[in-house]
Amino acid sequence: MRMSDHALVRYLERAKGISLEDMRAEIEQRIVAQAGPNATGCWVDGIWFVIKNGVVVTAQTAPPHARIGSKKRVKKRRALP
Repeated sequence: MRMSDHALVRYLERAKGISLEDMRAEIEQRIVAQAGPNATGCWVDGIWFVIKNGVVVTAQTAPPHARIGSKKRVKKRRALP
């Protein structure tokens, strides 16, 4: 058996008393404080929030260019002698 995201959200709200709307507002406020008007992402509490067309679409532990298997690669710098 699996639990849908909808059921999990309702459980957190109703059984645990967690207000996801309050949490959403707090996170949005922190993202707005960090990101510029045309930002495509920003860090908040060690989480990279991806922004597309002014909407936060996902949260990751690393930005896309640093993830394993990403098409974009970060150039490795040579160690200084």
